[in-house]
Amino acid sequence: MSEPQSGSGQTTTGPTTSTPTLSEKEMIKILSQFLNLKTEMGAERIRVAFKAIKLFDKKQNDYGSRNIRFSDIPEMNTLGVTIRLNDKIQRMLNLGLKGLKGGDSQVKDESLWDTATDVCNYGAILMILLSDRWK
Repeated sequence: MSEPQSGSGQTTTGPTTSTPTLSEKEMIKILSQFLNLKTEMGAERIRVAFKAIKLFDKKQNDYGSRNIRFSDIPEMNTLGVTIRLNDKIQRMLNLGLKGLKGGDSQVKDESLWDTATDVCNYGAILMILLSDRWK
């Protein structure tokens, strides 16, 4: 299964001005050194996290924070995220079973990759909620 492709590492400001930025590979190398990572998979985890963070930020921009922190009772918000996370895990199991049976491990509009990204993001949301930093 292939994953979504990332950008070129260049950002454009305005119609004719181009501002060079660090490439994803360069950022991963810097973060790996900063975090004193020892393995190639540690660096790979950073690369995967970048993709999840981009989706997370897009959805935050689209939906805002009230769909996560909908109650003044922290346990209700935690329960809501836990239920959504469980829904994603159940979908992941179903997609995996379809793949094992020789079927397509994808449903309309959502691949196994998409579901795994959502699981990653809901885990991060839960951690932010538990740290009482959700805004």
